[in-house]
Amino acid sequence: MSFEGISSQFPTGSPEISARGLVLSYDMRTLARRGALRDFSGKGNDGAVEGTHVVPGPFGPALGFRTASDYIGLPSARALHARGAFTIAVWLRFTGLGVHQHILSYDDLYSLWIDENDRFRFSDTRGDAFESDPGIVSTQRWCALVATFNGRRGTRLNGRNIALYVNDCRAPGRAFGIWNPGRPVEGYVAKESHEGQFYLPFFGDIAAVLLFRRPLSSEEARAFAHAPSISGESGSLWSGEATRVRPELGTGRARPTSPGPVRAVQGDEGPSWSRNAVGGTRTLPRVVRITNLLPPYRLPVLDLLEASPWLQFETWLMASAERNRRWTPPRSRYVRVFRDWGLDFSHRDMFTAHFNPGMIRELSDHPPDLVILGGYEQPTCLALSFLLGGMGIPFLLSSESTSLGGSLVGQWAPSLVRKLVSRSAGVIVPGRASREHLLELGASNDRIFVAPNAVDVERFSPVGSPEEKQALRAALGLPAGTVCLYVGRLTESKGLPDLIQAFRSVQRGGTEAHLLVVGEGRLRAKMESWIENDPSLRGRVRIVGYAPEEALPEYYRAADIFVFPTRRDVWGLVLNEAMSSGLPTVSSDGAAAALDMVEDGISGTVVPRGDPRALEAALAELCNDPDLRERMGDAARERVLARFTPRHQATGFLRAIETTLARVGRVEGDLPELEVQW
Repeated sequence: MSFEGISSQFPTGSPEISARGLVLSYDMRTLARRGALRDFSGKGNDGAVEGTHVVPGPFGPALGFRTASDYIGLPSARALHARGAFTIAVWLRFTGLGVHQHILSYDDLYSLWIDENDRFRFSDTRGDAFESDPGIVSTQRWCALVATFNGRRGTRLNGRNIALYVNDCRAPGRAFGIWNPGRPVEGYVAKESHEGQFYLPFFGDIAAVLLFRRPLSSEEARAFAHAPSISGESGSLWSGEATRVRPELGTGRARPTSPGPVRAVQGDEGPSWSRNAVGGTRTLPRVVRITNLLPPYRLPVLDLLEASPWLQFETWLMASAERNRRWTPPRSRYVRVFRDWGLDFSHRDMFTAHFNPGMIRELSDHPPDLVILGGYEQPTCLALSFLLGGMGIPFLLSSESTSLGGSLVGQWAPSLVRKLVSRSAGVIVPGRASREHLLELGASNDRIFVAPNAVDVERFSPVGSPEEKQALRAALGLPAGTVCLYVGRLTESKGLPDLIQAFRSVQRGGTEAHLLVVGEGRLRAKMESWIENDPSLRGRVRIVGYAPEEALPEYYRAADIFVFPTRRDVWGLVLNEAMSSGLPTVSSDGAAAALDMVEDGISGTVVPRGDPRALEAALAELCNDPDLRERMGDAARERVLARFTPRHQATGFLRAIETTLARVGRVEGDLPELEVQW
């Protein structure tokens, strides 16, 4: 079996690879009429060649991509709009690493790329993906890459339905999230575009591209990887062991065994726990967490809780989405969405009230050992807090709230909120501000548990070198010099008028800097008018607009300072993202996270909310002192790793669950001591 290159006789490049489901086949050298790159699949999906230059390849001439202007535009064809099972197969060679690069993408459906840590990712463009271990990509070496998915929209990803193979070896890594493709917009080889707002290129050479609307079998994947013309090159891109190519996903055939040691693939099993003993055959306690939505950044912690060996953890959702937050929950036997009879005015920056009578019926029919209510703001939680006592089911309250004025329930019925708190068996909070608020509402000090909010500290990591930052800025079209970054909704409540005023004063004071604003909101048009009509802001402030979850780490890594002038935030997860990325932060005291995360003068600066002059002074100081920026950025990263990782958050929840179950007598004997392995 061998791959000899794509041709009219063999559009898949090998007689061992069936053309069934083939919808795209580029040999990267043959042109059709009008100069388009010829598609050998017979589907007529010729590609529009932009830039590029010819380089020697393993099967004859190949195409080289060196700038963001070098790419192949894919046609708008339904055959390429894969939402179910499909495979991407590419022969390629990288010429540069350390930056976000896209190999083949169709926005907003799917993407095959590498991140700034040199990890392959095969994703749905919304953050759900198979992600390889870091550092396994090499340069200046031709390799065969096969990415395959066997599922459909809503499939929860694991090592059994999504995988990536380099040459004839399965790449070690992990799968997470659910497959959630959006609407087809535009597709490219060697570039990704998010609705024309920004472009993420590829730096290297490509010799062949295949796209199938089916998963490849093990024999076909091995045939694609076996090219006699380069058989002298290494068969792997990383040092260490990896599993051999396994059979076609979902066929049920046995996996071939490796002749030597096999490296475990984290995606097959998910996160794990070390334990002393679980205790024979006793029934596991069942815990149900009830919350409004399940955003993607919560999934790492959810995976850890579901993986606990001594309890059965379930998540019940009041809704699958809200009008201003379109997250699709994972399909899992442990995640359920109930019908919502409430009101949603979130698209108008107003309240959302969820009410789910079906939860009452389900709790009555199948009572768990413990319930965790997600806040007191929702009518569902308020109603259940009074009904669970009659059912004999203890409950914990998990709340990020910092004042009663932050919700309609708190404003209109503060006495009901206090009764809810008093009826709870304990409270779970992310930090100091919510802890103090719950104490004021009557929570007992010895029944408050801290589970700090967290983000994936591997995805949000510091830039490796000045050269890497320079390459990132070039890829994102960012200027040289000091770059201040804001990420979040564009609303007055986020303090953006204060930020514009402060940055205007910084510019007029002679400080050379740029402000990058990432986000969307109702204030955008007004901000653009401010910028256009002010010479000190024009050319210095850039509004990027919406950026998908997967692109955010690059913006943090390309910036020098993060600024968050919010008037009020019950937490402010962007501070986690920025500090994990090694950025010094200037935050207002309106962000509850600042009280716990930012050590004023050490890992960042905290200023009074609504004070543009204080904001100006803090920004000017950091803009004019690169050594201070570096010291604060290093301290910020250390702070996150020490206290604010998914491991710390999961441990906080488990301590609350373990302590409460033991106190109310819902478990027999002692629970094992657990340590998260992340």
